[in-house]
Order: sequence, then C-alpha cells, then structure tokens
Amino acid sequence: METNSEPKMKSAKKTGLLTLIVLASIYSIYAIINSFTDERKLNNKHQYTIGYVTSIENYGKSGGLVVYFNMSIDNQTIQGRTNITKLDTAILKKRFFVMYYPLTTTNCKILLDCPVSDLLKPPKQNWEKMPYIDETKKKFNLNY
Repeated sequence: METNSEPKMKSAKKTGLLTLIVLASIYSIYAIINSFTDERKLNNKHQYTIGYVTSIENYGKSGGLVVYFNMSIDNQTIQGRTNITKLDTAILKKRFFVMYYPLTTTNCKILLDCPVSDLLKPPKQNWEKMPYIDETKKKFNLNY
C-alpha cells in the first residue's frame, strides 16, 4: 500500500512546485510591466518640487543603493526613494529637484544632478517646469 501513496505524494509535490513557479513568474512579469508603466507615466506627466536627502542605504546582496528623501507636496511631507549605482555621501542632507507624478506622488525620482540652493523655496502648488538659474541676473527664473 505504501508504494501506491508514494507516487501520489510525488505528483502532489510536483504540482505544488509547478504552481509556485507559475505564480512567481506571473508576479515577476506584473512587477516588470508595472515598473515600465510607472516610469512612462512619470516621464509623460510630471511636476517638480524640492527634495531633501535623508539617507542612503544598501539593499540586497547585489550591492544596490537607495537614496531616501523627503519632499513637500500640497503641504504634506512625503518620503521618496530612488535607486542609484554609485555611493556619494556628499549628497546627504542636501537639496535637489524631484520629479514626481501628480496622481501618485510616490512615483518620483530625485534629480541628483540638479542641486537646489537654500534660497529657493518650493511653491505651494509646485512647478510644472523646473526653474533654472538665470546666470545674467544671478537669481532663479521662475517665469517658464
């Protein structure tokens, strides 16, 4: 009798393993598609504000890095995160422009190549276009 139950148990284990593999594959595909969709939304429709870098952390065994930052949108402080490839502790406690998707503010990216002077304060409604420094007048040009 034990010989009859062994094949059934092996078959059940194989079925369970196959189900787990299929579910993991579906989830992975969904995550990849969702990632591309979020990036497309961010690139197509975005606003700008100012972010303040609060920390940099390692994640995973691959040595990836995440920059955490706070930003103010509609008088609310929101924590954002952006993946980076190179550690630069000089960005800690510094301000940079942040591009975000207005309908899902957690869909955002800090622009580490765009530092912000302490003189510039974020507007209450944020910016449709990123302000820039007018070198001839040595001040920010907010008339875009």
